[in-house]
Order: sequence, then C-alpha cells, then structure tokens
Amino acid sequence: TGPSCSGAGMTLFGVVPLPALALFAFILIAILLILIRRRTTP
Repeated sequence: TGPSCSGAGMTLFGVVPLPALALFAFILIAILLILIRRRTTP
C-alpha cells in the first residue's frame, strides 16, 4: 500500500533513506535555533 520510503529511489547515496535525512535536518535546525536563542537572550 503506497511506495516504500526505503526503496532505491528514496535513498541518498544508496544508504540514507529520505525520512532519516528529514529527521536529521529537523533535529539540526532545532539545535541551531536553540543555540542562537541562548546567545541573544540576556
């Protein structure tokens, strides 16, 4: 039922599935936003 998210067309370099890449990007952006907020808040 539906396409596989870990198929050959849905991987980066044949290793990293796109959902894992999206999760990594979300976590990285959240960490960067937290760091920026800590530096600018007196």
